[in-house]
Amino acid sequence: MQGKTPTIIADDKRGFTPQDPEMARRLKALGACNPVAPVGACLLDWAIILAATAGSWAIFSAAGITVVSVAVYGIAAFMIASRQQGLQNLIHEASHYNLSRHRPWNDALCWTATFLLHPFMDMEDQRRVHVRGHHAQFLDLPNDNIFRGYEMQGLHVLPLPSRWKSLAVLGRGFFRSYRWQVLSKISPTGFLQSTGIPAGLVGFGLLLALLALFPRTGLMSVIVWLLYWAVPAVVIVPAIMFVVVTSEHVSTFGTTEFERSRNKLGFLNRVLLHPHGDGFHMLHHLYPGIPHNHLARAHRLLMKDPVYRNGNHCYGLFFSFGGRRSVLRDLLEGPPRPRPSV
Repeated sequence: MQGKTPTIIADDKRGFTPQDPEMARRLKALGACNPVAPVGACLLDWAIILAATAGSWAIFSAAGITVVSVAVYGIAAFMIASRQQGLQNLIHEASHYNLSRHRPWNDALCWTATFLLHPFMDMEDQRRVHVRGHHAQFLDLPNDNIFRGYEMQGLHVLPLPSRWKSLAVLGRGFFRSYRWQVLSKISPTGFLQSTGIPAGLVGFGLLLALLALFPRTGLMSVIVWLLYWAVPAVVIVPAIMFVVVTSEHVSTFGTTEFERSRNKLGFLNRVLLHPHGDGFHMLHHLYPGIPHNHLARAHRLLMKDPVYRNGNHCYGLFFSFGGRRSVLRDLLEGPPRPRPSV
């Protein structure tokens, strides 16, 4: 992979190719990687995690357990989980060599950024499942693990004629997914999966050693680790992951990646639930070689194309305004189907 620039022009399977040669040329140029961007994204994630931890812990230390301190902790825990999801998204970027086209540097950047999530992660296993599975064999069951997961959760039947029935199926799928993800994080077998032993296990062992050597400092360190790393990762991230994965392709129609994928835009989607450009999911399927820091620019460029502009773009998670659709509405009803020409 060293020195190789991936092809990012869409093929027939993807279902969309811009007709303007200049637009295609500019999109190809956006496939250039700048390793500074993922380093900045990683530092931003960790800065938010540390700031949320320090602020919430300071309030606990000053005021004790009060309504205000618990409310602030809830906000801090969600912000930390959001940035843990951001770090997960950098793993996704690395699976496509979008941190760097130089494979050793790409994988080293990913490991450094996400060490406290998966210290023994196998990037080749990530590529086998995601790139050679989901992308290369899109909609081909059972090889496409994403669509296979939809079937296992019962989400493949959406949308149903009744919004309430669709909502019931969505709720049942959430509890199935959430239970599986939580159990996989806390069970002994989950710690030993091929994606690597979670660093929480390693970190907790170090904290126990610290507790044995320095009982007072060690106990405080264990409490901080549990509150501000383990709880967000085990309790909140699985809920975010369900929203992320489900909103990518569920309740879509067609046979191509363009038709069966969804962009998830708006502040809540882009900043909190889908950090680092992960909300541009339809765009990512069309051009998987464009790094996360160039996706917003590529989207603005593609919006000049009438075919892409009429694709499945959602603005907002639960609600949207100005005639735009939200992700929840799309999941319950499906995107508007194109009317047949007369």
